[in-house]
Amino acid sequence: GFGYSIFEHEEDGIHTELQVFVAVNNPVKFTKIKIKNWSNRPRRISVTGYVELVLGELKSKTGMHLSTMIDPATGAMLAKNLYNKEFNDRICFFDISDSARTVTGDRTEFIGRNGSLGHPEALEKTRLSGKTGAALDPCGAMQTVFDLSEGQEHEVLFMLGASTGMEET
Repeated sequence: GFGYSIFEHEEDGIHTELQVFVAVNNPVKFTKIKIKNWSNRPRRISVTGYVELVLGELKSKTGMHLSTMIDPATGAMLAKNLYNKEFNDRICFFDISDSARTVTGDRTEFIGRNGSLGHPEALEKTRLSGKTGAALDPCGAMQTVFDLSEGQEHEVLFMLGASTGMEET
């Protein structure tokens, strides 16, 4: 459709629909995932979102200057680059619609020592550590886990954007 993309997949009785779109008037990207259990048994599902944070020209230049944190009011992950002279008032945010979530701002934890983005080590764990802050290899990763009965559907929405202050996030 115009202004959005949809990708569908079915495997082992689990049907997924991924829809990607952006807000018309705000710098926000939405990724909506609908998951339906068409199998004949209950299933435990995990959904993980990952973003590589740059907040400048090149990751090799900005990575050491990024700091991540969790907003206590919303649970969103926030990232800031105070050394970016042109956009030091900008805050990047990454959030998920499910309140039952785990997070990490550490790319090394997410990918793992011998992992890759094709098979990150974090997907083998039951939860992400919650580690955020400065002096990390920065990323944004959020994960939620839920149970689906036969025929049940669940929707998860990821939001990625930028704002000029905490009140806009």
